[in-house]
Amino acid sequence: MNKGIHKLALASKILLDKEVIQLRQENELLRLKLFWKDHKVDILKQLMQEANQAEDGPHCKCCTCAVSGRIDEGDESIDMKCVFKPWFESHLMSCGLTYQTAAQEGNGVQHMSGDGNFQYDVDTHIHHIVSADWFAWTYGARLWKANSADDPELIKLHSLFERLQRIAHGNDE
Repeated sequence: MNKGIHKLALASKILLDKEVIQLRQENELLRLKLFWKDHKVDILKQLMQEANQAEDGPHCKCCTCAVSGRIDEGDESIDMKCVFKPWFESHLMSCGLTYQTAAQEGNGVQHMSGDGNFQYDVDTHIHHIVSADWFAWTYGARLWKANSADDPELIKLHSLFERLQRIAHGNDE
């Protein structure tokens, strides 16, 4: 009788362990989906616009920033040289993020981090697509391939979001 209970307990533990592992995996996927809900490309673009126009922002009024929506619709683009791009790149680097201008490589994949656009397998955090203009870009593979909301690369992106939010709201340190 004692052996039967021991076998039953062992079998129950194995089944319970499998269920716990499955629940943890589901929980991690939900945490990752929530991260991307809060850090989508569209939200980053909005933060870029707010940071550009903020008191401590670069206030770029070049054609690229106008096309990208980083200046108010009533403002006219008057500058030929973009001051936002180097300003933003310095913030990317200080958060440990990489960026690259690269052609579209192969077929893109849809991902929860995107804005309906495709993600391309470019080994960087921020991917400028094809040209040097600053409005055709998306997240690179170092971000969208993350499997966990605790991934160090996603923590870097979160740090960038926090920094841009502080600048946009006049709380930059």
